[in-house]
Amino acid sequence: MNLRQVVDKLRQEGHSVTYYVRKDGGILIRTIDGQRFTGGTGNMYARAMTGTTLSTKRAAQLSKITWTGKRAKSYIEDREIKRLLQRVQRKWNKAFPHKRGEIPPVGLKSSKKVKWSLENRGREETIRLLTEAERYASGKAYSENIRQLSDYIEDAAYKYQSDELLSLAQDIRDNAWMILEESIKPSYDRLYDLNHGADPKDVARDVRKILRIP
Repeated sequence: MNLRQVVDKLRQEGHSVTYYVRKDGGILIRTIDGQRFTGGTGNMYARAMTGTTLSTKRAAQLSKITWTGKRAKSYIEDREIKRLLQRVQRKWNKAFPHKRGEIPPVGLKSSKKVKWSLENRGREETIRLLTEAERYASGKAYSENIRQLSDYIEDAAYKYQSDELLSLAQDIRDNAWMILEESIKPSYDRLYDLNHGADPKDVARDVRKILRIP
């Protein structure tokens, strides 16, 4: 059962479900009966409700992700989150120095914002966002940017019937941890040359050099 069928089933059972359609045609569920979700959490929870993938026990665990109010606020005392926040703040301030009272162009990571995230997004999503912020402050590319790049290259591989591009797409996924944010745009710039007759083998080789993937 695909996600659209899951949504239809929930609605037939009387549940209120909202979602938005992604560029790739997939959907991300935003609310179920007024309960808000972020990322792929809503999709997982919906599947759990219909019994298509996750167990009832897992659904109960996922429901805890969306706790709000005072109960969620207590999570700021969670040692894992506090240590992660402190680590992110150190790296963020070093990567994006600014004068006291000023906010750098990329934003500021603060306890207040983490509390808000815990109350409105849940613990799991907050940890994911902090981890992504840590990657960015370290010069690493956002995971979503890496996914989009690898998907773009994979589509190009099928379009131009290139084994070299297909292999590159997989190697990007396998080496996502080492890809730098600054290498994403130059990679696209070289990939766009495919539209002007560039040899896919040459492009794949050059993008590997840009991304520093062996």
